[in-house]
Amino acid sequence: MRRSFSMMCVLLMGIAAWSGCDSEVTTTNLSASDVIVYGTVSCGYTTGLMSDLDGAAIPYTFKDIESDPGAEEELLGKIADADWFDGGPVDLPVVDVQGTLLMRPTLEDIEALL
Repeated sequence: MRRSFSMMCVLLMGIAAWSGCDSEVTTTNLSASDVIVYGTVSCGYTTGLMSDLDGAAIPYTFKDIESDPGAEEELLGKIADADWFDGGPVDLPVVDVQGTLLMRPTLEDIEALL
């Protein structure tokens, strides 16, 4: 039973990879300044998204708002200017994709803007 389950997982992962091949982002014209990830190294959502970006070969700049006060101030300024910000809590990561700010986006959300 265990072997069948493993084989099914490999098959499903292959199908998922194959089905997404038409939606790949061309990363050759992107620079790390096109995608800025604001978060913390202790945030699982932040590190997970950065892992996804690495896997998709999408360059990005990471700004740790815990260890870099300038990054925190920069993020707060961008959030204050965002039309979606209503004064409530902000979930990390927040990602600036070529000037569009996204709160806790998926890889697909980012790819759609590139």
